[in-house]
Amino acid sequence: AYGDLGEAQQSKALFERALFINERHYSQDHVEVIRTLVNLSKAYGELGDAQQSKILLERALPLMEKCYG
Repeated sequence: AYGDLGEAQQSKALFERALFINERHYSQDHVEVIRTLVNLSKAYGELGDAQQSKILLERALPLMEKCYG
């Protein structure tokens, strides 16, 4: 929602917080962690940080492959 409102910085901060929580609550390859990585990647992309966005997506991809086959 924050990204849609043009508040990508707030979106990034909330997704970073969610990732911290999800990684501790779920296993590292849980679908919620994957979803949060992808959303955080989008927030970085909206902020113009393509490199960090790419890093997060590259981290999410092998997890997706493991989870979904």
